[in-house]
Amino acid sequence: MPRTGLTPARRALLTHAGGESVAPGLVDSGGVAGELELRVGAIIEAFATTRPVVEVLGPNLILFLKNDEGNVRKLRKVWAKQIDESLGQAEPHNRCASLRGLLQTESASGIHKAGGVLADPSAAIALLWMRRSLQFLVHLLHELCEPGTSVAAAMRAAYDAHLEPYHGWVLKQAYQVALNSVPKREEA
Repeated sequence: MPRTGLTPARRALLTHAGGESVAPGLVDSGGVAGELELRVGAIIEAFATTRPVVEVLGPNLILFLKNDEGNVRKLRKVWAKQIDESLGQAEPHNRCASLRGLLQTESASGIHKAGGVLADPSAAIALLWMRRSLQFLVHLLHELCEPGTSVAAAMRAAYDAHLEPYHGWVLKQAYQVALNSVPKREEA
């Protein structure tokens, strides 16, 4: 298990609602004393837990699940490549274990264009879309906590805020089809 440098008091603060510690998802930065970073593997594992939530909203959201799975595959591929490349180095390091290290290594490789234009496929693009997907899901669940809000209205609000600005015509049309087939609140 990676060294996290957490005192018992700090570890107790890092728990989620299920009572489990999130500390295994952290790795010592190796830089600033006590600074922790997110583990890439933990991010991938955590993202996978969102699938059952999306599945409840109907079979027409399979397109969005496939998109999410594609982004996870991109992230895994870049991560695996960096691990393989680090094994061949005279002084192996553990930079690719953390999210920061993964992105810094990718950026240093020069694959991204000037002005912040991200290459696709890349870990940066995959993480950007995973973040947008999580923001959509959090917004959706927040909307559903409001009494009387329909699933369709909640999905529309979340989609409009977090995904629609970045989708092309085809994905917007696919979303409209999915929206028309979401279950009623009582059925979900």
